[in-house]
Formats: sequence, structure tokens, C-alpha cells
Amino acid sequence: MADAPPQNGELAISNAPKNIYSRTNRCLSLFSKYRNMSVDQNPYQLYMAIYEVRFLFWVNTSSCLDRRLKFYPDMKELVMSMLSLLQRALQLASISHPLARTMVETDDALYGIAGAIIRLERLDQCIRNYESPAAREAREIRRLVATKWGDGSAALVWKLIHGRFPRAEPTLITQLVLSILHRRYRIIYHLLKYEKAMENANPGARRIQQREMSDDTLLYPASYPDPPEVARGESKANCRYCFRDIVIPQSASRKQKRAQWESHLKADLKPYACLSQHCRDIITLFSTAEEWKEHMETHGADWFRTIHRIRWPCPFCNDSTTRFLTRIELEDHLIEDEATNHPDITGWDLSTLRRSRVLNPRDEYCCPLCNMEQKGRTPKKRSDRLYTHFIDHLEELALVSIYGWNVEISKITGQSINSTDSVDVGERNSLRRRSGPNRDQRKSMKRKILDCAKRLWD
Repeated sequence: MADAPPQNGELAISNAPKNIYSRTNRCLSLFSKYRNMSVDQNPYQLYMAIYEVRFLFWVNTSSCLDRRLKFYPDMKELVMSMLSLLQRALQLASISHPLARTMVETDDALYGIAGAIIRLERLDQCIRNYESPAAREAREIRRLVATKWGDGSAALVWKLIHGRFPRAEPTLITQLVLSILHRRYRIIYHLLKYEKAMENANPGARRIQQREMSDDTLLYPASYPDPPEVARGESKANCRYCFRDIVIPQSASRKQKRAQWESHLKADLKPYACLSQHCRDIITLFSTAEEWKEHMETHGADWFRTIHRIRWPCPFCNDSTTRFLTRIELEDHLIEDEATNHPDITGWDLSTLRRSRVLNPRDEYCCPLCNMEQKGRTPKKRSDRLYTHFIDHLEELALVSIYGWNVEISKITGQSINSTDSVDVGERNSLRRRSGPNRDQRKSMKRKILDCAKRLWD
């Protein structure tokens, strides 16, 4: 039953269910009502039967949501709003479909039902992820990042990246800043968990561990820090970033030690970040370039040209600033954001949204950060060089995550750490270099970043 309209100028009191269980039952009743309508040759019946099965499957896999989301009101509100949307679309279908003789692909009721069920299915997966240990860890890391977002750290990193890549889209720079802060506080989160476990097992272990750590006395880590020193007669050393042992044989050459250390540190840093706008809400980091490349290609073969270059302006708002990075965000804006110029759900459909899409791709084989075009005799060589070039950017910028590492840890733990080591920024740079026409440009980039970082972090 629809909510009663306000009488005599009084405020209406909504009769809508206040819990997920009741609202779900109301939708089930509407599906049943539609199915039992005695209408000959309803062209929508097959589609409605499919959506009813999908909704029943969602109901069976999303049990006890009122209890599970008791302490997550925002998530519960999302589920409730999608059920309300589904309810309105089902009511519209019950009115309009019996009068139809042919099916319309852009039928408003069918579109609303499909959209609501799709979102409920997505929310079901989000809730499962939200309840997992990995999700709890991610929320804790986001909390740590949020504290730094407000204290000026994010602004400094943003300014650093923008100074080096002035032609990069601001949204792309912001996502890169988020990945840098997430990487830093993911390592700190695991370090503190490890330290807490060690402290519980041996109260003196934590203090000893930190006094033995050396500091990175530098303004910007333009190269990998030196590997930890191995005590005489030992084959293991302690990593200052994860506090775990790394095996470095005494007999290994300097080059072998560096290679082993870099491999270990990359596993800690996960320097390769997804920079697609579709992954900006869930920071996705990879330890190897191969894994990262495989993931990026899921965003399309031409992702280099399209990331952060697609906009979805609202077709009903009269200002040019109401633009979104994804179609889902535009849909959410139309459904959730109250605006006098927004029509109700029957006033727009999927084709309306598709017409809103604005794509302004980059030139082919151009870097999304520095806009440098990669040359080569064949398309494959140009593509390979673009990947190599972009990976270099990610590797070097990932090292911003461990700037002033021991200073940060000393603030968190309240311990003072003596500075004894420095990170090499000269010829002993241990970043794996690749041959190619852009090697000099990459060296120049490091010098520019170093100069910019000195000004920003002082």
C-alpha cells in the first residue's frame, strides 16, 4: 500500500517498513501479485519471471541483514533504498504492463526492476566483503589514511606529483596519492600488529627491535634503500618495513644482495597500483608488474587512453560541474540526490544515461602521467615501451610511501631512533633499469622529483 498523502497541510508520516525484512516481503508480495495477474499474452512476463528468480536467489543468500547490518547504518540504508526502488518499479509494472501489447526495450518499470536487483546483488557481495577480515583491515587502513588526509600530508604528496606531472588529470593524481598513503599505512598497520604480538610474547622485544633500526636520512627516496646489514656469522637480517627476517647469505655478491632485497621490498611495497577510476574506492596494489598488467587489461585494451578521461554529466542538472567518473555514480546521483530538476525514475532510462557519456581519449601510446608519446617501429614495440615507461613511474613514485620511515614509526611508538644510514640517490641506484630511448628522460625525472621533494618535505 502506498504511503498516505499529507492531509490539511500536515506532515505525512511514512508507513514504509523500517527494516529490511518487511521491505523484502513487500517486494515478494508484489512479484507474486504480478505473476498471478490474469492477463493474456503479457509480453513482459518472461522477463519478470527471470527477475523474480534472481530476487528470490538474493533473498536466500542475504539472510538476517537487519541483524548483520545493525552496526552499519550506512550499508543498511543502501539496501533499504534499493528495496524501495524495486518496490516502486514493481508497482509501476503492475499498472503499465497489463496494458501493453508489445514489449519496449526501454520500458521504465523493467529498467527500474533490473537496476535495483543488480545493485542488491552487488551490495550482497559488498556486505560479504565488508564482513571479511581483509575488509576489516582495509577499513582500519582507510581510517589511518583519513587522519593523514586532514593533516596536510596528502596535500604535500599531491603537490609533489602535480609538480612532476602537471598535465595529468587531477582525479588521476588524487587516486595516485590515495594509493601512496594506502601503501604506507598498510605496511604500518601490519608492522604494528606484528609488534603487538611480539610485545605480548616478550615485553622487551619491541624496544630492542626499534633501537636496532636505522633511519633513512633523506628528503626523498629516489631509489631503493640499502639492504639491512647482516651480522657477522649470520645469514639473516631484519627488514625495517615488515620486521621479518630476510635471508641474505654472506657469500652473496653485492649485486645479488640488492636483487634479493629489492624482491623482498617489492613484496612489502606492492608498488604497482591500479589507477582506473573503477578501482579508486578499493585501492588495488600488486607486487609484480605482470599481475598489475593483467589486471589493468581488464579495464579495456585501450585503458592507457581512457582512464580518467571519461565523464558522465548529469543530463538534468543545469551546471557544468555535475559530472561523474562512472555511469554507476551518475545513476546513484539521479536516484539518491534530491534535486528539483530531477525527474522521477520514469523520466529517464538507460539510453538517457548512454547519451550522457563523454569520452576524450589521450593520443595513442601517450603516458597518462607525463603525456610523453612512445616511439617504435611497430605498434607492439610502442605498446611495450609504454608499459615499461609507465612501470618506471609507478616504481619510483611508490617509494614516496616510505619517505622518512623511521621518523613516522618513532612518532607512532614514541621511541627515538638514531639516524645512521642514508639511501643512495646517485650512481648506485638499485632500481632495475631498462634499455631504451627513454633512459635519459627517466634519470631526468628522478632529479626533478628529488628537487621538488626537497622543497615540499622541508
